[in-house]
Amino acid sequence: MGEIKQTDKPEKVEKTEKATKATLVKDAAKKGEPAKKPAVTRSSTMERSQNFARGVASEMKKVHWPTRQEVITYTGVVLTAVVFVAALIFVVDEALSLTLKALIK
Repeated sequence: MGEIKQTDKPEKVEKTEKATKATLVKDAAKKGEPAKKPAVTRSSTMERSQNFARGVASEMKKVHWPTRQEVITYTGVVLTAVVFVAALIFVVDEALSLTLKALIK
């Protein structure tokens, strides 16, 4: 039969600041201990709000804003598609209604 090879050094799980919550939960589960949450650095509400506003401004610069003509064209395409689908549903509904009325009589 096959032989299981054992190493001299037991496996160690290093807990660093970068340890994820999942790793901590797995380690705790192996040891039978409750999981510990990783340390989280907290910044002030003002700093977080400023960072959020900077991020929003940065993303808004990347947005492709359509021209007036593009908006009119896209609106026309959407309205045409809606009218077409509504007409298609009406035709199918009327055909099914007539078929069912014929079957019932």
